[in-house]
Amino acid sequence: MVAKGYITKLVGNEAVRSWLTRTAPEMLEQFDLVINTTSMEEALDQQAQEEGQSGPAGQSEDDATGPEQDIAAE
Repeated sequence: MVAKGYITKLVGNEAVRSWLTRTAPEMLEQFDLVINTTSMEEALDQQAQEEGQSGPAGQSEDDATGPEQDIAAE
């Protein structure tokens, strides 16, 4: 996410933001979208924290047990 960090710092500069607002508002809008976008890994980690999971990102406790338990339950 090097580009995201650079754009965040660049757009955070009031002189740059002012210039973009006057000369290229559509570009500023796209930069703001990049700044506010989370990566898939960040989104999965956030979701896991909200659900109270302790396993790897995106893996629920049911997934962590593996398919063997599903077969035994049938």
